[in-house]
Amino acid sequence: MNGSSATTFNPMGQVRRQDICVMMYNYYTKYLGKAAEMTEESQMPGIFSDWGKVPGYAKEALR
Repeated sequence: MNGSSATTFNPMGQVRRQDICVMMYNYYTKYLGKAAEMTEESQMPGIFSDWGKVPGYAKEALR
C-alpha cells in the first residue's frame, strides 16, 4: 500500500471505492503475480457515472 502522499499515511482517513479497487488490484497483480483479465465490460469505463472524477492512479484498477 502507498500512503496518501509521498510522505504521509492516513490510517484514519476515508477509504473510497477506487482505493479499495487499487488495493485489490495490487494484491492480485503484484503480490500474487497474476495478470488481470480485461473483459468487454472493463474496456467501457463509461458504465461508471463518475468515471470522469476517478484519479489517474485508480483508472487501471477500476478497469
